[in-house]
Amino acid sequence: MRSKAEGRKQKAEGGKGRRDVSVARRAAFQILRRVEEDGAYAAVLLAASDDEMRADDRALCYELVLGTLRWQLWLDALIEHYAKRRAESLDAPVRRALRLGLYQLRFLSRIPASAIVNESVNLAYLSRLRSAASFINAVLRRATREPEYDPAKSVFEPVERLAIETSHPVWLLERWIDAFGIEEASALARANNAAPPIAFRVITNRVSKKEILEELRAAGGVLVSSEVAPNAWRIEGAGALQRQLVREGKIYLQDEASQLVAHVLDAQAGERVLDVCAAPGSKTTHVASRTPDLSLIVAGDLHEHRLRTVMEAGERQAIKTLQAMVHNAENALPFTENSFDRVLVDAPCTGTGTLRRNPEIRWRISN
Repeated sequence: MRSKAEGRKQKAEGGKGRRDVSVARRAAFQILRRVEEDGAYAAVLLAASDDEMRADDRALCYELVLGTLRWQLWLDALIEHYAKRRAESLDAPVRRALRLGLYQLRFLSRIPASAIVNESVNLAYLSRLRSAASFINAVLRRATREPEYDPAKSVFEPVERLAIETSHPVWLLERWIDAFGIEEASALARANNAAPPIAFRVITNRVSKKEILEELRAAGGVLVSSEVAPNAWRIEGAGALQRQLVREGKIYLQDEASQLVAHVLDAQAGERVLDVCAAPGSKTTHVASRTPDLSLIVAGDLHEHRLRTVMEAGERQAIKTLQAMVHNAENALPFTENSFDRVLVDAPCTGTGTLRRNPEIRWRISN
């Protein structure tokens, strides 16, 4: 016969088990919290967590974070249907747990629904919201009973319907429609919800491009030469080797359009170059590595801590001609006339051109 002590131990262990949350879901939940509450960027937080997770956990965490952010408006419409409450009326941790759970139920069919519901409920316990556990359970179980519900079908105003279908703010779609027409705006919004390709350049002043490409292919990477920027490459696979080569300063991950800038600037040997708004340094270091015999390249930025990022990137890429200067580009710059042969100004903007890679931006900017 089982003793009371054994019964309590088994109950406690069972209770603890019921509160388990996978590494990937726990990390995704915390990253989404920081994105929402601290204004952090998901890509930065995901990159910082790379070495803390196994490859499969890392892949799931990326999928959960970026997918939930991309489809946030659509997921909130689902919440309002299944919960019969406005999404913004819910406590933030409850809303995040429901978004994560619904994203998995709708987009990740390989994960059993029971596991999704259970771990979403456990996120409430981790957030010390025990009272919300039954609510999350009820909402997600209703979602499993109505798997085909589409919140956009009940909306008849065309732009509002497109906003829910593509999970974009109405005002942003209206601006795109005015500029490009409804078909182009719709295509643009839908493209924003697709995972962006990974592009990189080889740091050829440190390593042989041929050897690096062969190494990536040998590790299972599928490489395609860019049609946008010279000497840029797209890659699928070989994720572990990619991260290693980035840490070693042998490749640099950079979007193809961003890589095109250095070629357009076309700095020549012996010239002096100023990058007015340099951080985080992708374009600055590309200009310098593309023309290693520049006389000087100055990286300017308003914030000293952001310039440290630029200088660290330059150090990893073995750039010798790079100097940094804190300045406010809204005022007169502290240089005499004709100090530079070429000047690059990539001024701060809304960032809508990077929505595919930084989906949280669409929820931060306003009309």
